Amino acid sequence: MNHKQPQHQIQLKVLLEKWLVISDADDVMVTGLTVNSKMVQPGDLFFAYPGTESDGRHYIESAVQNGAVVILAEASLGVSEHLEFKTPEGVRVPMITIPNLASQCSGIAAEFFGNPSRCMQVVGITGTNGKTSCAYYLAAAFTALGVKAGLMGTLGTGVYGENLVNTGLTTADAVTIQASLASLYYSGVRFVAMEVSSHALAQGRVAGVHFDRAVYTNLSPDHLDYHHTMHDYWLAKKTLFENFNLNNAIINAKDQHGRELLLELWGMQYICGYCQEPVPEEVLNLPLVTAHDIELSRHGIRARIETPWGLGQLQTPQIGRYNLSNLLAVIATMGSMGIHIDDILHCMTHLPVVPGRMQSVVLENKPVVIIDYAHTPDALENVLAVLREHRQGKLWCVFGCGGSRDQTKRPVMGEIAERLADAVVVTDDNPRMEAAEDIVAQILAGMEQADKVVVEHDREKAIEYAIEHADANDIILVAGKGHETSQQIGKNKRHFSDLEKVQKYLR
Repeated sequence: MNHKQPQHQIQLKVLLEKWLVISDADDVMVTGLTVNSKMVQPGDLFFAYPGTESDGRHYIESAVQNGAVVILAEASLGVSEHLEFKTPEGVRVPMITIPNLASQCSGIAAEFFGNPSRCMQVVGITGTNGKTSCAYYLAAAFTALGVKAGLMGTLGTGVYGENLVNTGLTTADAVTIQASLASLYYSGVRFVAMEVSSHALAQGRVAGVHFDRAVYTNLSPDHLDYHHTMHDYWLAKKTLFENFNLNNAIINAKDQHGRELLLELWGMQYICGYCQEPVPEEVLNLPLVTAHDIELSRHGIRARIETPWGLGQLQTPQIGRYNLSNLLAVIATMGSMGIHIDDILHCMTHLPVVPGRMQSVVLENKPVVIIDYAHTPDALENVLAVLREHRQGKLWCVFGCGGSRDQTKRPVMGEIAERLADAVVVTDDNPRMEAAEDIVAQILAGMEQADKVVVEHDREKAIEYAIEHADANDIILVAGKGHETSQQIGKNKRHFSDLEKVQKYLR
């Protein structure tokens, strides 16, 4: 993406003074940054480094032809060099190579945009599940307190309560992140809740972000196509708590990795754990936000909350134990920032539903349909377990798995759906570049009675089938895509919204 702020420009030697000494001969005025050669505008600096799908160095000529005035490229020999790039037409621009450029890009972009994260309180949230809900609830709570809040993550980027811009990623590229933070700051935002993916941490996309606090939710199998092992996946998540000089770390004490992290960090930085009763014995002496006397119903959650800053009663319309865990993370984060416990709990009473997260569509004399983003084994099991407690008739599950992603979770999710749902419809999620038939076969491989499962690749027809065949007192879970409004088949994306399809066939 190309990003500019109005009238923003900086000399190259000033921009890179923390990294390199730039000669007068190479010094140019930089008016924008981009990692996408197609988005280059005259005056831009173009970052050229290898990515997961392509190598930016292959597009240097295109960038120069589009007006790039300088190239920062990954150093192929591992040493920085001051070179010159010349197009066949004779256009010459300085090209500077930098080792590990991908991890330096975030810091350089932060410098260009004036280090906006240092002017706001930015909370980074990482973990397999719960990132989006925690970020959304935090932004909603701060807005309720009269603080203009920003949101960056799966639902998009922007000011909470306004239209969000979707980048297509949980955590965008390094330049987009810094530009978005600057835009939020110029919009009057002073608090930002940012989802931080393991990919972004491993690739250094947030290396230049100043996080005030960080939240760890949980860890369960996901993205093993990229990280290969759970240990590597955990190490990527853990860097958010090791490399960013946090003011406070908010960590799930019910998660095994979370407990280990709490004990490891205790004494070295401010920490606060959170969990529901019973509290694990090994963390009893640590600062904790805990929930007791928990009452769960279809109308929401009630619980007694104990914190290092006082006691109170939680009452919220959110449902399910996993949502209570998300709310405890939010309470711990806000409490660690000095907000009074009474004000925090008051915010919890009117929290909105997160789009695509346990989003219910209810019409009289029709089955209740729940739309949820659950696309990992842990998330699917949690959602089905909650809905199973509330069902009066059958519990249906309509789901698939994304293509070109971790294949190991597919049979596991098949087993979970068969075990917890009364009726299962397997369909396509985002097949991407994989054959949809292969994805479904891997899901069915985890089931003992796959012959009883309805397979319908057309996702709209799968939703229609479940709604037409379910009774009025049944619950239907449509899982996997949640808030998404497109479906990718091959290289083509088409408009597709689970919510729109559900509303269409319920009516």
